[in-house]
Amino acid sequence: MSNDNTRQVAPTQQNEENTRRITRNLQSLLHWSIENSARDNDNCNQHGCNHSMNSLEEQLVMNRKWLDTILTSDTEAMRTLGEQIGNPDVDDSTRSKLLEDLEAYIEDINCAVNMDRVGALKPVLECLRGIHSESVRAKALEVVGSAMQDSTEVRETLMNYKEAIPLLIERMRDSSAVVRAKAVRAVSALLRNFSSAIGPFRSAKGGEILVQMATTDEDRAVRHRALFFLEHCIQSENDWFAVEVAASPASIANIVDRLRTRQGDDIQHANDVSELEAIIGALNTLASFPKTISVLHDAGLLQVLEKLEVREIHEDLTQKIQQLRNKLSESGN
Repeated sequence: MSNDNTRQVAPTQQNEENTRRITRNLQSLLHWSIENSARDNDNCNQHGCNHSMNSLEEQLVMNRKWLDTILTSDTEAMRTLGEQIGNPDVDDSTRSKLLEDLEAYIEDINCAVNMDRVGALKPVLECLRGIHSESVRAKALEVVGSAMQDSTEVRETLMNYKEAIPLLIERMRDSSAVVRAKAVRAVSALLRNFSSAIGPFRSAKGGEILVQMATTDEDRAVRHRALFFLEHCIQSENDWFAVEVAASPASIANIVDRLRTRQGDDIQHANDVSELEAIIGALNTLASFPKTISVLHDAGLLQVLEKLEVREIHEDLTQKIQQLRNKLSESGN
């Protein structure tokens, strides 16, 4: 492979330096603005405010020029990263590193919004195809999920690509549990408080797959992420997901069984506690539907909760257990 194909614009070490550079520039800009604002206030007190206003206008112009310089540099780096990610001559090992470098940029929401404008979003979506390695598929999902996390604009842009939702659903079916877990994260970021994506996602049978991932997936990390989405689905305007799970007594029983199998485990790690919280949080959401209460009772949930509560594993977990027990008790059963 030629040097042009293997050359990376922003390897991890250089990207860390870019981050430090941006931080230094912004810190210097902040100090400069404060110092000049203070000086302008003194001038206003001594000579009136006309000179101060002129100085402030000049300051704003300089601020914009400085920020434009920083953003232009990042934009060009992202553009070249996108080109290299989409280069068919680049091997997947290199492509995975390029995706990692791109993700470091899009942690800045301005860079995330610009990702499609510089031509980087399309190559990342193409990395979701099954022809790529597990590492590339997983890293591409991280990039997509991170970009959508706090930006409705990025989600709207993603919806312009007809292949986006089918590719995400395809990765939800991936043979790799690592990829499936990251697919759930990306889908959660897309659907959260974003009604425009819910219809197409459900029409493509994404909801049915998500239910299976929350209840019967063989991998704990996948179930954990799907159950976390179920726990918070009502707050994120995705009530439909809770309704679909609640409509299946078998799905509810599966979730209770998952909790039952863990009630006697040695829970020491934070991930174990987080998983239990997600399971109980999901059951709390389901208990909001009157029709599911009898199913939860039939599945022996109260007895499982009692055994977990006396263990006092974690304060937050205990509170969730008590909240769920109260819901079940108030039902009169």
